[in-house]
Amino acid sequence: MAPAQVIYGDEFLVSTALRELQEEVGPVESREANCHRVSAPQANLSSISPMCNAMPFLAEKRLVMVTGALAEVEPSRAGGQRRGRSRASARSSARVLARVSEGSWEGLEGYLECMPPTTLLVFVDGPIRGGNPLLERLHAVAQVRELPTPNGEALSRWIRSRVGEKGCSIVPGAITLLSQLVGPNLRVLDNELEKLALYAGEESIVEAHVRELVPEMRETSVFNVVDAVLERRPAVALRATNRLSQGGAGFSEVIAMVSMQVRRVVLARHLLDSGLPQSEIGSRLNIGPDFVLRKTMQQARSHSPEGLAMLYEALLEADLAVKQGRMEEEVALQLLVTQVPGR
Repeated sequence: MAPAQVIYGDEFLVSTALRELQEEVGPVESREANCHRVSAPQANLSSISPMCNAMPFLAEKRLVMVTGALAEVEPSRAGGQRRGRSRASARSSARVLARVSEGSWEGLEGYLECMPPTTLLVFVDGPIRGGNPLLERLHAVAQVRELPTPNGEALSRWIRSRVGEKGCSIVPGAITLLSQLVGPNLRVLDNELEKLALYAGEESIVEAHVRELVPEMRETSVFNVVDAVLERRPAVALRATNRLSQGGAGFSEVIAMVSMQVRRVVLARHLLDSGLPQSEIGSRLNIGPDFVLRKTMQQARSHSPEGLAMLYEALLEADLAVKQGRMEEEVALQLLVTQVPGR
């Protein structure tokens, strides 16, 4: 085995791999004394070598984790290519890039050859682009494990495997629905799968379980209504409103939820056009969950202010038509989602 390892990619997969390495250290009670974490920019060969040279204390291995060293020298961060960056800032970033070969990690390859075999040295990071200079150097002397976030069929396989590890099973339809609702956020998916497995017990996880327990179900249906109406997809809009109704939402609640989302999108579009970053927009609009903020910003970028205004007016008209007795709730809802012209 190589004297060092590099583990980078999806945050959840990387943290899972680290837990497995920690188990190799020895008993739980001895891990605190034998597991060390050093973060960039403090991480360098001089700071980690004393830890790596020390023998394990009442354990089989000593684990030294270096976090963020690869990201610190990413070409996009260190090359000074961002729009509007000053020349002084670009020069500073270039100096950071030079640390890979000068000072911080000079002599790394030679040191790894004489590092005690009882030491597990691991470089840990999130997603890394190609051309990373430190990663290229480590490829020659370390075991490199890239753990990308799965998508598509790979995500479905991961869900099925994770459910199996929890002693349960899941039907394909539930996998598809869960993938659509949560997306490739593995930590959130794992939390939902834990909840679903406990709820299903000895039965398989089915679509009904997902609809009942996954908190994003209603929010996703609301997003689908807004998108489908503005994109002139009446069949999709009707299915989305039906899902809201099946989840227990009445006409007034459906109107209120869709209206609230349209209002969010209108305000987000205005703030976006004003040049505010996404994090600041989320704070100003008091949008908490990342899922909701991400989808709101996506809709704000995708739809015109005119189209959003027309949908907002149609919502008001549908609400008034029902309250004034001019239209039945079901008819008003169908007209709302099928007759608003998208722009």
